[in-house]
Amino acid sequence: MLLEFRIKGFRSILNEVSLSMMKEDGNTLPLALIYGANGSGKSSILSSFQDLKERVKGEKNVRYEPHRLSGGRISYLVYFSKNGNEYGYLVVYQKEKYEKEELYAKKDGKYELVASYENKDVLLIPAGNSPSSQDLLSFFTDDLVVLSSEGDWISYSKHVMSEHPDRRKKIVKAFKNLGFTIENIDVEDDDVYFDYGNFRVPLSDEAYGVRRLFAYLVALLDAIKEGKCVVSDELESHLHHIIVAQIVKEFASKSEGAQLILATHDIDLLSLPDVKKDEIWFTRLLGPERYTELYSLSEFDDTKDGMDFRKEYIEGLYGARPVVKGIFEEDL
Repeated sequence: MLLEFRIKGFRSILNEVSLSMMKEDGNTLPLALIYGANGSGKSSILSSFQDLKERVKGEKNVRYEPHRLSGGRISYLVYFSKNGNEYGYLVVYQKEKYEKEELYAKKDGKYELVASYENKDVLLIPAGNSPSSQDLLSFFTDDLVVLSSEGDWISYSKHVMSEHPDRRKKIVKAFKNLGFTIENIDVEDDDVYFDYGNFRVPLSDEAYGVRRLFAYLVALLDAIKEGKCVVSDELESHLHHIIVAQIVKEFASKSEGAQLILATHDIDLLSLPDVKKDEIWFTRLLGPERYTELYSLSEFDDTKDGMDFRKEYIEGLYGARPVVKGIFEEDL
């Protein structure tokens, strides 16, 4: 599970920001919903997960995207748990060099350094054979799921449904539970068909929202079942609010260790009773340096669970929303 993620120097994030998935009582949170105006840095935060994941996995030609005023230096510090252990992992890098890489393991309530490297061309700790190195690699490879390219996830869904007939039945049931009047989903070679009883429709001919849901639903169901952390930018795009709300409710109430980190413009999610104040985050762009600030609704002392967060957000009480004065000048 993800405990905390700190980011500095990546894209619009000049100064360090921290996304905490911890409750005050020490338990982990299942949700983090991030709101903010267009261009305020929501996507920068989510893209940083993908950036670090690709680097830990040792992928080639990962894009280098520092803030233009950061001096080229990007740093990440992620706290996570795996196999009953808690870890902290620090990475500091510039374009051609990993300046610092450190892995900490928590023992007797304190984090102790277990591995460290400086000025290397690649990240070395994930390639190690120690249990802590294997936990690190497994967390980023298996437990952290970034829903990026739909094409990749459509291929994943096809594979799961063709190789695991029992899971295909559950996926079909999930579609039915979400209001789709289908009889079955057939996977034949590299093609997918939605079976409506009297006829079938190729996935490529379905509405974009249906294709998007097919791409991501299998991964979401896997995450809820297996306790993974899903990161998604505007999952609601082309999906009905009721479907997105149900996905959020599933993570909030039925998952065992699963987490959903979602950058979204769906303000109706703020009205869900399942969403608590410490699961709501905001971004805003500040200063002539144009840097992202990330802050939590829980930082507002006068907020309590059960309040109408949607109404107060629309009224601008939390900031992190567009200030619109009009579109066209009168003389245009």
